[in-house]
Amino acid sequence: MPVSLADSEVSFQQGQLHALYNAIVSSPVMFPKELQQCFALRCLDRAWLQYREDRSISLGEQLCGAEVASERNAFLSLAVAALPSPSGPIYDAITLVRRISIRPLAAEAKQSDAIVRDGLDDLQRVRDTVARPGIPTDPHFRLSTMIGFLRYSRTETDDAITATAATPCWAMNLLACADSSSFSLLKPPLPSPEAPLPFPGLVDRRAFRADRSLDERFSATKKTLLKSLEGTVKEIQAILTARQMFQAKSSGLQANSRAYQAWLLVYALRALTPAQLARALPATKAGAGKVLRQLETLGLVRNEGYNLPYRSKVRHP
Repeated sequence: MPVSLADSEVSFQQGQLHALYNAIVSSPVMFPKELQQCFALRCLDRAWLQYREDRSISLGEQLCGAEVASERNAFLSLAVAALPSPSGPIYDAITLVRRISIRPLAAEAKQSDAIVRDGLDDLQRVRDTVARPGIPTDPHFRLSTMIGFLRYSRTETDDAITATAATPCWAMNLLACADSSSFSLLKPPLPSPEAPLPFPGLVDRRAFRADRSLDERFSATKKTLLKSLEGTVKEIQAILTARQMFQAKSSGLQANSRAYQAWLLVYALRALTPAQLARALPATKAGAGKVLRQLETLGLVRNEGYNLPYRSKVRHP
């Protein structure tokens, strides 16, 4: 049976991921703790952007921002629920984001709890579908089959748009970030649970439309699968580039400077205020501001104005 172009493209990305993992990510020398933290934060940030798209949340682009606190807090709680255990790099990244972010108000906390209660049902639906007997192990067929089981809404209408809005697409994408082993995305040998490979944005909400044919769903799934695999490859490569950029520009800094740690945090989360960085390091607000100004002098970040975040000047993949 001939190998399709889609199969060969998926196999190529899988091969790249295995090579990167075995040569770099699994090595504590090549990919030490600070890079693991940066990678986990980057994947969590990408998962938040995808969650907003899946649930039609227009505000709150910054994961650590003050907007849509109830939705962000619910996202973090659901991400913890999606993890196989409360440990590991993604769990540590969630804990750090909670420490950096402003706590939600009482009313926002109530809204968040309601979102989580409702969302846990969708998350369980996805887990039950993963465990169904007869689900293919090939990642492309597996995703397409799962979408077929999950694509209809809980409403009684036949309207395709309504069905799309009510699907657990967001839960599939969150599980792909928190527990990607559920989707058989990589061939053995699999990455260690202590250093997993997250895959945010694995499926697209449009693939859940009730009026899509099997071929259309299969084609849409192929595109998002390849994009997600490629995105994780690019994230690993980009983090290594971010480290090299800092090393090339920081020769004049003192050996005990916290600029490197601060740079990886700003790069991972795209933008941080001095107060947010102070909570992340931890440090005083004045000390965090000084470190951010050092990074600005090095040309790695730019300040967007008084009381506004310092944003990474390095574009993300």
